[in-house]
Amino acid sequence: MHGARTASGTQRLDVLLTTTTPSARALLQERLRANPHAHCIFAPLDHLPFVQAFLSTWQPTAAIWVESELWPNMILEAAKRKMPMGLVNGRMSATSFGRWNSWLGRRLAQHLLAPFASLTLCQSPEDLYRFQALGVTSAKYVGDLKFLSAKQAVNAAARARLEDALQGRCVWVAVSTHDGEEAICVRAHMEIRRAHPGALLLLIPRHPHRCDAIQDGIHTTTPLRTQRRATDSTPKPDTDVFIVDVIGETQLYFDVSPIAFVGGSLVDVGGHNVLEPLRSGCAVLHGPHMDNCTSVLATLATIAAPIHCVDEASLASHVTRLLSTPTPSRCTSADATAPVQDALWAALAPFLERITQTSARGQSL
Repeated sequence: MHGARTASGTQRLDVLLTTTTPSARALLQERLRANPHAHCIFAPLDHLPFVQAFLSTWQPTAAIWVESELWPNMILEAAKRKMPMGLVNGRMSATSFGRWNSWLGRRLAQHLLAPFASLTLCQSPEDLYRFQALGVTSAKYVGDLKFLSAKQAVNAAARARLEDALQGRCVWVAVSTHDGEEAICVRAHMEIRRAHPGALLLLIPRHPHRCDAIQDGIHTTTPLRTQRRATDSTPKPDTDVFIVDVIGETQLYFDVSPIAFVGGSLVDVGGHNVLEPLRSGCAVLHGPHMDNCTSVLATLATIAAPIHCVDEASLASHVTRLLSTPTPSRCTSADATAPVQDALWAALAPFLERITQTSARGQSL
């Protein structure tokens, strides 16, 4: 939930972002560090006393929920306090819809989703159908919110140091990998090195706390030499796998790699955001499990779509081929971004304007 809290005597809004994971909180705090009007904290447990304490402490003027993180106690308590709420990038899986799609389930869903009647923006036509079937008749499909994200700036000096350390080596990055995928990527990398002996894998696990186990697994099962970002800022010439175990530098590695594999997709997690590497001009690959990203992939299908890898052998084959191309064909999300951005901002504008005007008058929404 994103809560906007008014600041006395001004027209600006203080924005509070909540998350449930330490890695997300660390990343957001880093990105928001220069903005005194944006804050990030852990979301409270969805237990009524905690929810009430949270709302009483922060006193949000309005709330915007994102995707599918819908906590019943938080929603119903905020509605009880007559707080305007919106749902953006709304997503409902077929499994979740199946659980709600009964006589009793629909009645419960209608009660839970009623506070979002004034603003429900769905990220795909399938999500729109499911929300409308559960009673949110005002829901709209405008596209995926991820298209609004701008490319993150990187430190120019850090990029120069990294490019100097790579010295023209063949490089590919595997990002947001989950348990089981690191082993797949490492085995694929060994196959890739048969064609490109000096190739370097930049490995960025989704959860950095797993890096000790990942490194141990590589040393136990392969002859590959590893290095950790927390220990060294750049890869050494004889490093085969550079494990990035710090938060907030992913964009840097996209910028120096022509090829990016996006994890959570060769294991049944549902995939992760392919737009970030696309914005850097990477040729992007993903596995078969992309249920969380269907709307983005559908939009990108009309331009240079990411490459679908069905398994380890497919991943190795595609990366080998791309590294063998003097200038790998790079995908781009730019052609799809503008119309989605326009539609999203047009739908959000009335809700945000209402918050801003009311806050400026010091009134309750």
